[in-house]
Amino acid sequence: MHSFLLCIGSNYNTLKNITAVKERLLRYFPEILFTQTSESEPYGKNYTNQFMNMLATFQSVHPLETTNTILKNIEHEMGRTSEDKKHGKVVIDLDIIAFDAKIVRPTDYKRSYVQDLLKHIPHEYLTLEQ
Repeated sequence: MHSFLLCIGSNYNTLKNITAVKERLLRYFPEILFTQTSESEPYGKNYTNQFMNMLATFQSVHPLETTNTILKNIEHEMGRTSEDKKHGKVVIDLDIIAFDAKIVRPTDYKRSYVQDLLKHIPHEYLTLEQ
C-alpha cells in the first residue's frame, strides 16, 4: 500500500465543487480522510478569486503515476480546462503533495494554508520526511 497527502482547491463555485470532489474521491479511495476547509488568497498573477482548500490523506494500492492519472481524470470530469486556468478559474485542483512519506511538491507543502490544514490530520494518518 502507498500513502498519499492530497491538496484540494477551488476558486469557482467552491462549496459545490469541493462537495462534489469529495464524493468522487470516496468512490476511488473509500478510506480517505478529509480535513476541514479553509480559504486562502490566490497565488499567481492570473488568479483573483479566493480559494477554498482542503487536504486529504489516503492509502492506495496504485503507484504514484496511476493515482495522479485518476486525480487528473477527476479534474477533467468536473470541467477543469487549461483555458479556464489561463483566465484564473479553477473548478477543482487535485495535487499530490506527498507520496509514501516523501514530499513531492515542496513549494505547495510550504504554503501557509497547507501548513495550517496539516494540523487537522491526526499524526497516525500522516508521516512525512522533512
